[in-house]
Amino acid sequence: MLIRLIKLAGFLLFKLTMWFGIPIGKLLYKLTWKGTPAEFALALFEDPDITEVATNAGMLHVLELYKQKCLAIVNAPKPPTEEDRMWAEFITHYGENPQPDIVPEYFRYLIRGGTTGTTVLPTAGALVALCRKHRDLHSEWQKTPEFLALFKKALEWQTTEASRRGWNDFFMAQWFILRDDAIAATIARRAHLPGMTGATCRWMANSVAQQMPAFREALERAGYDFPPIDLAAAVPPPRTGTQHYPMNQDAANEFLGTLAGARILSAEMNETGEGNEIEEHIAIKTDAGQFCLSAPELSMHWKAAEQKEEPC
Repeated sequence: MLIRLIKLAGFLLFKLTMWFGIPIGKLLYKLTWKGTPAEFALALFEDPDITEVATNAGMLHVLELYKQKCLAIVNAPKPPTEEDRMWAEFITHYGENPQPDIVPEYFRYLIRGGTTGTTVLPTAGALVALCRKHRDLHSEWQKTPEFLALFKKALEWQTTEASRRGWNDFFMAQWFILRDDAIAATIARRAHLPGMTGATCRWMANSVAQQMPAFREALERAGYDFPPIDLAAAVPPPRTGTQHYPMNQDAANEFLGTLAGARILSAEMNETGEGNEIEEHIAIKTDAGQFCLSAPELSMHWKAAEQKEEPC
């Protein structure tokens, strides 16, 4: 009899939660929380009271694990919208199909928060190249009041160190617009830089050349010999005070082999952390699946196309 009463009480509690608890919880969430669900979960995991309970229960390491998962979701690049893809195509094929009358709309897209790539440098490269491409319109664009702040930002974005990976994308965006052999030669030189800067530039050069014969021909005229991509060899030595887990070179190249013959849909890079603790995440999406790389503590994983995509 007691067991039946316990089961009945549990059933009633479950039904009351489904009928009243969850709807009220959802309503309170919508009315009081302005962020994303991942940010809400992160706020819970960082709450002092919850941290104290987890510490007393000896479960702080589990809490930290879930906190790191939430951080990865919060910092993951947002998936591109249809408008993002449209303007990306606009820049990628601008050299073969110039449309200066549409450029002001591209500027307005950037002002609304759009971007060419996942960092500011390729956007700056596109702005500089468009002004070089249309010198007769350059002064008119820069004198337009609504574009003044955008051009000022583009100048600020270009003050970063030349060793940054974003400069690879800066010159790639410029080549898309100008189709200048000198820019292709610059990309070819950057492909031989040490570390991740050169490694990611080699990957970019090989990938774009595979999809755009005109770029391959420009690299060949610059004497580029398309060296093999070896991201494992590009991992820098461990920083002081950190543990370093180098990935086996054969394993790294095996991951790259999964991309053979696949059509590249997008390649995105974002950074997390500050100062000497910056970590870069590269997500390469193909029609065969998604390939993710985290550096400098190199780790890789592969998601086949039929599997649900997860943020790097």
